[in-house]
Amino acid sequence: MTRRRLHRDLCLAILLSAAGHAQPVPSGITGTWQVSAVLIDRGAPRTVLYGHNDPRLKGRIVRISPTSIETDLPEDKRCRGLAIVSQRTAAAALIRSTMNSRNGGKSATPEDYGLGLASAAPVDALWIRCSEGEMGPDGRDKGTWLVLLPDKRLAMRWYDESILLLAPVPEGARSNPSFDCSKAASATERAICGSISLGSFDRSIAESYAAAGKRYRDDDDEEGLKSLRMSQQEWLAKRNACGADVACLLDIMESRLEALAQK
Repeated sequence: MTRRRLHRDLCLAILLSAAGHAQPVPSGITGTWQVSAVLIDRGAPRTVLYGHNDPRLKGRIVRISPTSIETDLPEDKRCRGLAIVSQRTAAAALIRSTMNSRNGGKSATPEDYGLGLASAAPVDALWIRCSEGEMGPDGRDKGTWLVLLPDKRLAMRWYDESILLLAPVPEGARSNPSFDCSKAASATERAICGSISLGSFDRSIAESYAAAGKRYRDDDDEEGLKSLRMSQQEWLAKRNACGADVACLLDIMESRLEALAQK
């Protein structure tokens, strides 16, 4: 373990010790949430796994109940036996203690992330504890944090030094895929139109596919563009073979988003 990592872990341990014991999940954060933005340290010199508003993360669903968290994010899917450890601290201290330092030891700030919080602003960090499963970076021993922002969104620490902004999903919200649900003709299309999660994946794939196509056109790469179109048609055939099987659709859509990110 590096000295920097050891120092960060020690700071985190001190913060959690001061925060107190686990408590029930606050009612204000229970419900269905959707990733409305993906924030990264805009001053970080390294190439990160996830980009700003990365389509692999943006649009994903996070469901928080008094006892669990379930998501359709690419990494951890489920946390059961959920408990919360609350800690009041300054926004800058929270970022400094949980995000890796840049080269030279300089720490990122809430402003670097575009978090909408001043460095000195007090926040109530809600640390996630799972008796079964995991949720967020660093595994069960540390978990991750949630912060309820002034605009009523949740900020959630996520992998590769990213922060997810979660917006509440209104009760009765409908699926919003890239196509017109009134014209859904197949079992697969109807399943997508019946699920907020699947509809969001469909929209993310459409946007990611369009972005990949633009990159090939900008580079005048006709062969790359042809390959992209063929791979999309092959993928659509596999997707449609899932029929109305939601688990199958979620798996194949997640895989397509990852593949498009490499284009």
